[in-house]
Amino acid sequence: MSKARAVPYGRDYYQRCIAQLMQMDPVVDEQNDPGAEARLWLSTRMKLLICRYSSGEAMDTLRSSFAATVAYLTEEQRSEPNTFFDLDDFDQYYLAVSMAAWCTLAGLPKARRERLIALYHQRYPEPEQRDPLLDRLLVGNRLNTPARLRHRAYRPLLDAWRTLDDAKAQLILNAYLCQLDRRLADLSWQRDQWTGKVMNIGLWCFAAAVIVIDKNLDPSLPANLPTFPDDCLTVVGVA
Repeated sequence: MSKARAVPYGRDYYQRCIAQLMQMDPVVDEQNDPGAEARLWLSTRMKLLICRYSSGEAMDTLRSSFAATVAYLTEEQRSEPNTFFDLDDFDQYYLAVSMAAWCTLAGLPKARRERLIALYHQRYPEPEQRDPLLDRLLVGNRLNTPARLRHRAYRPLLDAWRTLDDAKAQLILNAYLCQLDRRLADLSWQRDQWTGKVMNIGLWCFAAAVIVIDKNLDPSLPANLPTFPDDCLTVVGVA
């Protein structure tokens, strides 16, 4: 288990949150919002995956669970309209970016990734409707990417990825990871963590790990930061 996992709440806390997530059965308005049930299922599965990661669960187990989630989504829900995340929603955008990063960190097979990309393009058929960070993470698209980043809190990730100066990229990433709790304070589980009304699933920047891999940056520099998922790198043979 990474030294950063199960902090600050402890493993027992995350285990309780996992149990709550597994029991959740909220009501959705599928008639007026087609695809709402599938999106809610996907959001809950990603929250559960992140919470399990926070609790210190083994990466091999999480990798298999992620693959099973994508398999079910792309096989059973692909005919549902609007199945993919609502990128304008701050919570769902974080989950979408995390899911796209996990495609790399979990070594998702190319065929599964392509089916997930198809769902993304089905929800956002026009290139200008898509998101530049998600395009890079999920599609691998670096050319003719959409200009509009949905949420400016993620701008440093794009800046780090785009710069040709590796030292500068490292500095940008490290500064971003140090400020992650402030930049993503509008996440519901961050905003309400002290009230007890919403469970905290943990705060991680999985996209930063993908950038470290893609740019071949030194993984030891951000590894000491509590928001960097350093042990994800061992799955893809970086650390």
